[in-house]
Amino acid sequence: MTKNEEKFKRYRYAWRRMKDAVDAGFYIEGIAIAESIISDRLKSFLRDQGANSRSDSFRTLIVETNWKCQELGGRFKIPEFCATDKFKAGTSWCHHNLIHELHSWRLARNTVVHGIVVSKADEGGPLPEAFALKAKKTAEEGYKYAQLICAWRDFMKREEARWAASLLAAEQKPES
Repeated sequence: MTKNEEKFKRYRYAWRRMKDAVDAGFYIEGIAIAESIISDRLKSFLRDQGANSRSDSFRTLIVETNWKCQELGGRFKIPEFCATDKFKAGTSWCHHNLIHELHSWRLARNTVVHGIVVSKADEGGPLPEAFALKAKKTAEEGYKYAQLICAWRDFMKREEARWAASLLAAEQKPES
């Protein structure tokens, strides 16, 4: 079995496990798997751009991806990605602020993952019902963001291949 086949099997398992966890009410598990998938795709993007991340921190991966996308300028292709059939422009899951949306989800993720018992003694914490609702919403959003980031990553790989091919073709054109 090749490394790509092994990775595909792990991804298939992760997607199934994430869906099953959210469906069964194990929202923190769903959130953790979503973060894992998103982090892997961001690391892949950074690696392909020659900017290997120095950290496994989710926040750092988002920040470094944002920096690299700003550096790439027009090659980030979010408007073109948003115009694809799967992610029409204007939907709540795809717009020019994708990285900022991901950062907002990271903050919601932190609130859920670390907030089940963390509170100041005089404030109390979230009631279990309110916590469960917030966790469910965050897990469902994580699933959608994982889908979006995976689709964006696939789109970027195709765009980078086209861009590289156009550079090669331009170099091989005979001068007139």
